[in-house]
Amino acid sequence: MNQKPPPTIDAYLVRLGHAHRRLVENCLQAADAGIHRGQAPLLFALHQEDGQSNAELTQWLNVSQPTTSNIVKRMQKSGMVVKKRDDSDERVTRVYLTEQGRLAAKVVQETIQQINQIMNAGLSADEIATCISIFKKIEANIERSLEQLTLDR
Repeated sequence: MNQKPPPTIDAYLVRLGHAHRRLVENCLQAADAGIHRGQAPLLFALHQEDGQSNAELTQWLNVSQPTTSNIVKRMQKSGMVVKKRDDSDERVTRVYLTEQGRLAAKVVQETIQQINQIMNAGLSADEIATCISIFKKIEANIERSLEQLTLDR
């Protein structure tokens, strides 16, 4: 008889990540607003605080600077954002939502609410809090490990 190995946190996180990605893509597609999965976090970030710099967006999104620049360029071409020089520091360029971007950000907000309702279905408030607490611990473990791996190089 062929027995499966016991499930691991890693395996479940990978499965959860894939399932979440499919859910986000399907919800955004159903909204029919022309928003791609990679654009949603940037729209959310600018909806929370419009006029962020590329560096601030990079930190908010937890991605590389080139990734942020590419997303902003694509969204600029599609008319969702505009870039403007900072009034107090000419070296800094800030990213702002256009009217089209604000409408898209509203769709993202509604989609996030819908996704959270789906994911939280059948869970008590205590279970949700416990889950978030565990995720934070796992994230801290990963971050510590990454710092150590960087130091070892």
